[in-house]
Amino acid sequence: MGQIYKYNRTVISKIYRFELERRKYLNLDVGLGAIPIIADLNNDKQPELIIGSDSGLMYSFELDLEKAGSINWKPSPEYFKELKLPVGGNPVFVDLDNDGDLDLIVGSEAGTLYYFRNTGRLLLNMRIVNRKTNE
Repeated sequence: MGQIYKYNRTVISKIYRFELERRKYLNLDVGLGAIPIIADLNNDKQPELIIGSDSGLMYSFELDLEKAGSINWKPSPEYFKELKLPVGGNPVFVDLDNDGDLDLIVGSEAGTLYYFRNTGRLLLNMRIVNRKTNE
């Protein structure tokens, strides 16, 4: 199952424990291989939650700042709607081209690395870079 579980940390006699609060967190089931990543995709100084899956789909969520006191997420713009990611993709975000925004690297089950350059300013706009020409 590709579900996210939410745990809360508790301290009992100076010992940290994690207790399951909710199964199927965010009511999301992405199929097999849920891969959660935290990154600031749009440079707003707030983290986004990105969840990848074996199906090649990715989902993004932003903090719901209206619900103070705990961390809550709400769906964010469909940043990855147009991307065709490989089956078994494992996403990682890093600024590879040193332009101040996060680019996407996806490893596949076949062992291929895919590089998506973030070319957007306000919203994420990524395109795949040809491995041979770097364009």
